[in-house]
Amino acid sequence: MREFDDASLLASNTPLDQLNPSIADLQRIRREAEDQGTPACLSTLKQYQLAHMNTVINTMLGFLSNADAETLNQSIALARQQHDQYTLELATLLGLTIVAAPTAAPVGETTPQADAPPVPAPLVITNPGPTMVYIRAQPDLNAENLGLLDIGGNAVVLGRTADALWYQIEIPGQPDQTAWVYVSLVQISDPSVDLPVIDPTP
Repeated sequence: MREFDDASLLASNTPLDQLNPSIADLQRIRREAEDQGTPACLSTLKQYQLAHMNTVINTMLGFLSNADAETLNQSIALARQQHDQYTLELATLLGLTIVAAPTAAPVGETTPQADAPPVPAPLVITNPGPTMVYIRAQPDLNAENLGLLDIGGNAVVLGRTADALWYQIEIPGQPDQTAWVYVSLVQISDPSVDLPVIDPTP
């Protein structure tokens, strides 16, 4: 599964015209997983593993065949759900307890100033996983890679493309430097906010 995750990360950040070899590698790993003998106690884990692999591969094929954005988004969401099922099953088999990430709590109470208007929290995107996300110089899968957004990593959102397929972000740790991430690979802190449309052309 780790080999498949590494290969799918590489494939998800490969230009479309170079995607065929990456898909073939994913199919090879899936076939090896299918052929791998497993005891009965691992049958559910293997079921989740193969379901995730098949969804990822079908999503990549959907990119190649120019599937519509809604279909691709649904496939990506399903792949994440299946990866989570696999991880939970693996944790159960290992006797581990899954603990939800703690939410931030105020250290101490303060009295707000009556004249001070509330400062709105910055709108951010988060990479929910299961793989790191490339950030790109332009809103295009063939554009230059400027870095990676780690799993669980955040970035401030500045706007979106007119087709709503890409977010413009401030590169983490690089103030005033901007880049683009594919909307379907990240989660935004408040989906109800109407983001400004940014023209990516210089």
